[in-house]
Amino acid sequence: LGEKQNHCVGSRFYGDRCADGSNIIFQIRPRGDTRHGITFQYSRGGRLLQAQGYSNERSVSNKIKAVSKQVFNTLMSALETSRNEELVGEFALEKLSI
Repeated sequence: LGEKQNHCVGSRFYGDRCADGSNIIFQIRPRGDTRHGITFQYSRGGRLLQAQGYSNERSVSNKIKAVSKQVFNTLMSALETSRNEELVGEFALEKLSI
């Protein structure tokens, strides 16, 4: 993504933050292709850290930022649901081994 967008989101720095769960990075493509997409970086707590277009273009409309917040909330909800399902599964396995 970083290479196609000509910015640094593909670097290890950002990858490490996603891997440790402190950041969520995703792209919205209003015109359907990567070059015209906007990459968003959110903290796990929901703060928008950056919104970058191609070559770090920063002109991102408030409408697109609002859509990105909805996407972020949906992603976090899905992650939480997935985590809860894992915990329920772990609990069930513990009960079976008693």
